Amino acid sequence: MQQTQILTYGLTGIASERLRELATARRIWLRETNQTAACQNLLQSAPTLLIVQLGRDLERELALVGIAHDCVPRAAIVVIGETDSAGLAGLAWEFGATYALFPPTPVERLNEIVNFMLRERTP
Repeated sequence: MQQTQILTYGLTGIASERLRELATARRIWLRETNQTAACQNLLQSAPTLLIVQLGRDLERELALVGIAHDCVPRAAIVVIGETDSAGLAGLAWEFGATYALFPPTPVERLNEIVNFMLRERTP
C-alpha cells in the first residue's frame, strides 16, 4: 500500500507552516519544492494531493497543474491564489484543479481543505 503523500509547489508562509504541522500530526509524507522540473519529477511518485501556489510565473504554474492532472488523474489538485480573481480561478479549474483557494476564502482554511481531500482519496 502506498503512503499518503502531499506535494507542494511554491507554497510559502503560514500556509506552508500549518501544512507541515498537519503532515507531522497525520504522518503524511510532505514533499515541498519551488522548482518546476523537480515538481514534475516528483509527480511520478503519484502523490495523493498536489498544492500549487500561484503568483511567480502563472504560465508555468498553470501548465504544471495541467501536467499533474494528466499524469496523476487520481490526485487532488489545490491551487492557491493571492488575490480575488474569478478569471484566474476559472483557469485553474480548466487546467484541472480540484479546488481553487482564492480570496475571500482565507488561506488559513488550507488544512481543512487538505483534510477533506485526503478523506476522499485515502482508504
